[in-house]
This record gives sequence, structure tokens and C-alpha cells, in this order.
Amino acid sequence: MARFPRDEALILALMNDMIAGYAANPGIFPGAQVAALEAARDAFLAASHGQLQKKAEALVATENKKLALARMTKLMGNQIKQSEVDTAEHPGQLELIGWGARKKPDPAAAPGQPRMVRAVEQGTDWLTLKWKAPAKGDGGAVQTYVVERRVAEKAGEEFGAWEQIATVLDRKITLEEQPRYVQMEYCVFALNAGGVSKPSNLVAVVL
Repeated sequence: MARFPRDEALILALMNDMIAGYAANPGIFPGAQVAALEAARDAFLAASHGQLQKKAEALVATENKKLALARMTKLMGNQIKQSEVDTAEHPGQLELIGWGARKKPDPAAAPGQPRMVRAVEQGTDWLTLKWKAPAKGDGGAVQTYVVERRVAEKAGEEFGAWEQIATVLDRKITLEEQPRYVQMEYCVFALNAGGVSKPSNLVAVVL
């Protein structure tokens, strides 16, 4: 058994075949309403043509709108630039046209705290430290890292002052010629133009 088509083009083709077949064979199909079928087909074709025309008009209207918006924003931008020149000595006057004076750039935020500093390798007088960057969204971008160390000469003694021993761009560094047989602690700071981060966790080492 034949199936009724779903595609518009196939439906229209079937309609044309039906009209032609009914018109050519009225004796076989006495109940065929050829005039009604023709009227329905013509109404569909007219509606389809109208839809295509409206789509074309809509596309043209959309492009015209885009062009008009581009021209308008360009003119506004040029006028605002000129107004900024006109009010250079009194930038607050720009508020009269709904515009604000240019804000001075905010200083860069200091970086966040370096994370998970650990000694991944060590030898007789050297060790390699490795760490993770500050958490995403925690402070500004890192420009460099600083490694600091403090030493306690004997067990139980207080540690001395922190001293900077290295700067590095990467998140890994091998420190050579380190003191032996003493207690040492290392920490890492992150730096940028905005300042210095909080110190990382401490790493205790004895070589």
C-alpha cells in the first residue's frame, strides 16, 4: 500500500498527478472534485510564494538594521571621542550626555598563594622544589616566583631570618650548594606588578 508523503515537494507532485489523472479519467473517478483540488493547490502555491517573499524581505530588513546600527555606533563613537577632547579639562561634564570620564586603570592585583610546595628530589647538597600555581581566580597573573630559606644550625634552636635564595619563572627549581646537616625550611612567594602573594606552605629539609 502506498504511503502518503510528508515532504512538501512530494505532496505537491502527488497533487498534480491526482488532478491530471482525475481530469483525464472522469469515467473512472466520477466522485473526483478536480476544481476543489485545483483551488487548494493554487492557494498553497500562493501561500508558499508569499512566505518566500516575506523571508526575503526579512533578510533584507535584518541586513539594513545591521548596517544602520553600525553607522549609528560609529557616529556615536566618533562624537564621544570629540566630546572627550572638548571636555578634557572638565571630564565630569561628559555625564551631561550620559557618558562618563575615563577611569584610571586599576593597579594589578597581587598574585594568589603558591600551592603544594614540596621537595621532589634531593642529594648530598642539593634539592629540587616543585609547586602549583595559585588557584584560578585567586589574585592577578604571576610574573615570577621567589624562593626563600631559613636555617636552624642545631636541632631545637630557633630558625634564623628568612633570606631570598632564588627567583624563577617556572614552578620548579633545583637548588645547589645547600647547607648540610642543618635544619632548613623553604617557602615560595608569587610576584607581579601589583605586589607579593602570601607565603606558600613550608617545606622542612635536612641534607
